[in-house]
Amino acid sequence: MDMQTILLVMLFSFGCGILFYPFYKILERLLCGEPENKTSAAPLIEILPEGENQTSAAPLIEPLPEGDDVGVGRATAGDPHHVEVRGDSRRFRWDVIGKLISSESGLSLIRNGDSSNVFRVSFPDESSLAVLKIYRNLNQASFKEELETLLRISHLNVPRLIGYSDDGAGALLFEYFPKGNLHDHLHNQSTNFPWHHRTSIAYKVGYTIHQLHENHIIHGNIKSSHILLDSKLNPKLCDFHSSVRFDPENLNSGSDGPTTKTDVYSFGILLLELLSGDEQVDGIGDATKAEELVDSRLNGQYDSEEVVAMASIAGMCVREDASEKPSMLGVLRFMEDKVPSVNVDVVE
Repeated sequence: MDMQTILLVMLFSFGCGILFYPFYKILERLLCGEPENKTSAAPLIEILPEGENQTSAAPLIEPLPEGDDVGVGRATAGDPHHVEVRGDSRRFRWDVIGKLISSESGLSLIRNGDSSNVFRVSFPDESSLAVLKIYRNLNQASFKEELETLLRISHLNVPRLIGYSDDGAGALLFEYFPKGNLHDHLHNQSTNFPWHHRTSIAYKVGYTIHQLHENHIIHGNIKSSHILLDSKLNPKLCDFHSSVRFDPENLNSGSDGPTTKTDVYSFGILLLELLSGDEQVDGIGDATKAEELVDSRLNGQYDSEEVVAMASIAGMCVREDASEKPSMLGVLRFMEDKVPSVNVDVVE
């Protein structure tokens, strides 16, 4: 082989190396993971082997019946509010979660609850935040109930489940909402929470509950502290640990468990809290005197007819006889007709 041929072979090999090196590195990362000294890679990137990180592999999943994407009337797949089965939640090993918990940086306690602890997570590059909910070992039933529900739904007004771990005490990783929860806004004396924000939040929460019911899911624990707010004050219904799935054919078969009317009652209490700014209001007598209950911090900045309408809806929701309570669809229709400030484009 002459010198010219040798040089051509060397140049060709060098060019191939430059061309294919990036693809080699991508393949290396996929197979071996990021190098340990890479600070930009969050510990949660360490997922289980391929085939176990998708929700379709989780034994808890039971797909929704075909055609159950619903809204007020009937929602379509193009509707951002429709409920669908999740496919993007990742499953993490418990030791990965343990490393995150044991690290002193990037983790701060938000809430210490009876069944779980909730932390805010800052990733190493400080470009993103998340919420980590750790269940205690004695509350596996609650964890599995919440996980089972969250794996089945993807909804605009439900926090996105980024990932989970079910091989230890139980952990759920959610997107983070810096505005906190509705309860804190309503009961913080320095917060100015306008009337139209209250009615809009009420409608969107009611819309979400209705769609859950249409998909045979009962939330079971609706209250202002379980409603998070994004940067535009859009509500996100969270804490599904009390949720149950139901058979619509046997919903009223005499079971002592929660029913859809359980959620309707809780929604009525939420309306009274939004109306009054007081979490101790259990009912209402004469709706026409509802202005006597209105939160004084509104300083008269509200529509009197809407106040009466909201009080009337709340009164119907908290009736003692479940058979006299409206459905969530009925509540929504009433709000659309009597409370114009909800200002929501309804899917018909």
